[in-house]
Amino acid sequence: MAISMPIMVKDTHLYTSGFRDQSWYPIAKRMVGAMKGDEWKSTRTVITPTFSSGKMKRMFPSVDHVSDVMINNVRQMLGRPINIVNVFGCYSMDVIVRCCYATVTNSIDNAKDVFVKHSRSFINSNPIDYISFLIIPLSIQKLLNLSFFNIKSMQFFESFARELRVHR
Repeated sequence: MAISMPIMVKDTHLYTSGFRDQSWYPIAKRMVGAMKGDEWKSTRTVITPTFSSGKMKRMFPSVDHVSDVMINNVRQMLGRPINIVNVFGCYSMDVIVRCCYATVTNSIDNAKDVFVKHSRSFINSNPIDYISFLIIPLSIQKLLNLSFFNIKSMQFFESFARELRVHR
């Protein structure tokens, strides 16, 4: 942590070039990791206050509640093989969804929830899509309808975000 702190906090202004474009899908170009230059700096200025110590403290009860739910679920699984990657993946998703969207998913118990379903399928697991992401130009990916991200899940989250914005 001591090594990463200067890079992630103090020197973050040095890393404004973004990553390779993740997708030809329009909303993917608005992801923080795909932004570059002034657009990235502007977005970071807007996002940074979200992670102030005061706001993080206000998130703690939600994180604590999700932790309790996870612990109870793990206790019920004792004596059987436990997929710890799945448990902590569900925990992470539940914390993010609860803190960011004020939505309760309980993804360990409710794997059929539409939010859980789209979260799990967001990144394509098709090896051909991974290879295409790395070597095929985006213009050709668009023609072939190939994407690193699952398009149906992208559309779901795009409509969810738009709906959320309308209700706020």
